Amino acid sequence: DRFMWVSLTRRVGACCLLASASIAALTQEVSASESAIVKLEDAITRTLERNPTLVAFGYQIEAQQGRVTQSRLRPNPELGVTIENALGSGEFEGIDRAETTLSLSWVLERGKRERRVAAANAGVSLLESEAEVTRLDVAAETARLYLDSLANQERLKRLQEAVTLSEQTVTAVKERVQAGRTPDADLARAEASLAYVRLDLEDVEHELLTSNYRLAAQWGERQPDFIQVTGNIELLPKPEEFEHLLARVDQSPNVFRYLSQQRLREAELRLAQADAKPNWRVNAGIRRIEGIDEQAFVAGITIPLAMRNRNQGGIAEARAKLQGVDADRIATQLQIETHLFARYQELQHSLHQTKTLRDEVLPRVEQALADTQSAYASGIMGCSGASSENDDSAKNGHGEVAEIEPVKGPNRGRLLIGGDFVLELAIFETGVPPEFRVWVTNAGAAVAPEDVSVHATLTRLGDVKDEISFDVQDDFLRGDTVIYEPHSFVVSIEAKHRGATHRWRYANFEGRTRIGADVAEAFGLQTDLAGSATIHETIAVYGRVVPNTEKVSSITARFDGVVRSVDVSIGDTVQRGQKLATIESNESLKPYGISAPIAGIVTERNANPGEQTAARQLFKIVDISTVWAELSVFPSDRPRVSTGTPVTINAADGGLERSGVISQLNPVAEANQSVLARVVLDNSDGALVPGMYLTGEIQVAEHPVPLAVKRTGLQAFRDFTVVYAQIGDEYEVRMLDLGRQDGEWIEVLGGLEPGTRYVTTNSYLIKADIEKSGASHDH
Repeated sequence: DRFMWVSLTRRVGACCLLASASIAALTQEVSASESAIVKLEDAITRTLERNPTLVAFGYQIEAQQGRVTQSRLRPNPELGVTIENALGSGEFEGIDRAETTLSLSWVLERGKRERRVAAANAGVSLLESEAEVTRLDVAAETARLYLDSLANQERLKRLQEAVTLSEQTVTAVKERVQAGRTPDADLARAEASLAYVRLDLEDVEHELLTSNYRLAAQWGERQPDFIQVTGNIELLPKPEEFEHLLARVDQSPNVFRYLSQQRLREAELRLAQADAKPNWRVNAGIRRIEGIDEQAFVAGITIPLAMRNRNQGGIAEARAKLQGVDADRIATQLQIETHLFARYQELQHSLHQTKTLRDEVLPRVEQALADTQSAYASGIMGCSGASSENDDSAKNGHGEVAEIEPVKGPNRGRLLIGGDFVLELAIFETGVPPEFRVWVTNAGAAVAPEDVSVHATLTRLGDVKDEISFDVQDDFLRGDTVIYEPHSFVVSIEAKHRGATHRWRYANFEGRTRIGADVAEAFGLQTDLAGSATIHETIAVYGRVVPNTEKVSSITARFDGVVRSVDVSIGDTVQRGQKLATIESNESLKPYGISAPIAGIVTERNANPGEQTAARQLFKIVDISTVWAELSVFPSDRPRVSTGTPVTINAADGGLERSGVISQLNPVAEANQSVLARVVLDNSDGALVPGMYLTGEIQVAEHPVPLAVKRTGLQAFRDFTVVYAQIGDEYEVRMLDLGRQDGEWIEVLGGLEPGTRYVTTNSYLIKADIEKSGASHDH
């Protein structure tokens, strides 16, 4: 019906926006003036020119350039005057025999200046690398904020259409109500739906304004200097192959900056080593000897003795910092590769969802809308989607149409009214498991609980009935049964007082929706029966393909001599015994051949005609029919991993899968403290290429469990993790108590009966439908 259409329109739009979050915006025609429009390339250009963070970074580089200038300066010379043999006693009384020396002295830094300049220049290179990283980060953030604004513009457009559609619905329902063909409750529902959509529209207007402010702040504006961004949000990208992206990780500025950092640390180490050599001081001057009225040239040199302080601590510190750079680089590269893999998977999933909704779901929903509008206009279907004559769940025991929003009593319970007799029914769950409590009044006066008999029946999905009796406690009646989750049922109440019987019946649904089989098929909903499973406890690891060193052959000449001919090149596939080259022996001067000792691929060739073999390696042949997967196991996981442990291995792009067992654990830790676990893999098809990145799951335990569900069906609902149970065309949440899990299954400890059919695929669509319909936790 119309309300489902509004919900689906907004839901499809949201999925389209998610999938388009990596798309460069394309210019389209707009009616606004050019000055009020900003394009993606304009936004990025403004950001790179005026972003406050980048401007501040420029001053940091200028400051470092000042350090470079300062490092080039030599120490200032010193002018000294010394008077000796004056104002003493005897013949040295007065200044007649004084010796006056005028000297100039300066410091010999012994190579420190050059190393100081090198360290300062390396600091500039590092800052420039960091500036490039910051430029890319700021540009990427601008692109993200730009797409936020573009997405909010599209959401605003969709919600304006939804408001128009809801207004048309209200008009159509009002006409049917005035004609007596539809109950007033349908009009109330339509008006409530219109109010909700208008609230959503107001929310998006605020979100759009906020996203525009955040975007303008990227280029230093305190408020937006534009009113519109341009682009085609529905254009889906064609992602680059994952292997190509992964191959460019080494070129990432975040990795490249470590080269600059390494040069800085190397320069600092050389400077620290230079500081271990003390400075020499030389001086030269003229001495005036008054006693003989003569002058003389004087010169000297001062050389400190490096007996104690040879800058040992400074050298050790600089060397440790240099060694730490490589460990940081490896850790950063691994983080980038992992982050890239996760984002690539999210993008692929979002693209699949969007294409499915656009190409399969939306056309069918549009047809369903047209059919529903036609059915409503002809009076076959009511506004709620159910036949008007069968709307029993909307009526109470007195035949009156139930209220959309129940009237609340002083105890925050629902008021059930039968003339002067009023019963307040509340679910109470403060400090106790959820239970019903009842308070009764008659003609405005409280009725003693012992004077009333109350019985309740809760009819849950699947015609499961909970019978509840009530006992007197204090000034109320207390139900004798726990109201377990979900609190979704049709409530039937019977109350007897002074010979009169009062009955009410109302629906109290939460987390429930109805979806026809044709729409469910269009949604791509898939279900399964909850039952037993085996939980495979695993550890996630990452690594790469390397050659099997047991199948690598390094080939040298048996007798030194001259290479006369070479029959293979790098990349050639050779068979065992195939001739590789001809050598003329230096001793016998007779030629002999070199043959391949194994079958494989020539990966190195260090031989050309006319060269001497000189006992060096001439060829390397690698047999890649089997390869090794070297996986990094972190220290916290190491005690749980041993040889023989099963492993499932996937290419980083998810394109292939292999299984094996750990054949060896390296006893020596890597620089990042991980330990390499080696798995021998069959590669007869050649799909595994040395250097390829891998992900793996090491199975460390198996746990058979009596009840489990697939993780793909899990959703969040209020404070619970839930699945959606299916009974017929109705779907309803089941709040789960969960236990152990693996990549596919999660153990269920409570909240779900074995054999329950539940949604395993695209359950998020049911969640969205429930959220838009406003099915809440109402007591």
